[in-house]
Amino acid sequence: MDIYTLIHDDHEAARKIIEQIEASSSYVNRLSLFHKLRMAVVAHNDAEAGSFYVALEAHAATRQIAARSRTEHEEADTLMDDLRDTSMAQSMWEGKFAELKRALMEHIEKEETHVFAAARRVLSAKMAAELADAMQQLKLMRERLIKQAS
Repeated sequence: MDIYTLIHDDHEAARKIIEQIEASSSYVNRLSLFHKLRMAVVAHNDAEAGSFYVALEAHAATRQIAARSRTEHEEADTLMDDLRDTSMAQSMWEGKFAELKRALMEHIEKEETHVFAAARRVLSAKMAAELADAMQQLKLMRERLIKQAS
């Protein structure tokens, strides 16, 4: 597996959780799904930043792309923190969730088109495979830390 496949698979998993949240009318179910989404996105973002973005920052041609992607991650983290601190019973939660969904979908679209295309120009296939292994390890560690903190 290469880094592009791993990231795409994570994106697909996040999309599915988002769809499940939107389809659910149960407060308890939404809360559980949101916790699952938050853990997946935080672990993914941290692992991606610690592997893929580090590799992109090593090349002048992709340095700014990595910086923009990090900013998008920070925006998503802020939106998730806001949602975590907002009662699901409030209509405001749905508006904030829609904003999070928009931010995540825009990031995914940019990453899977522009960022991947730029990365393929500077990263070898071997490096892409090595980065997938590194990202997977970082993601597993981050997930364990999140579970311990919960």
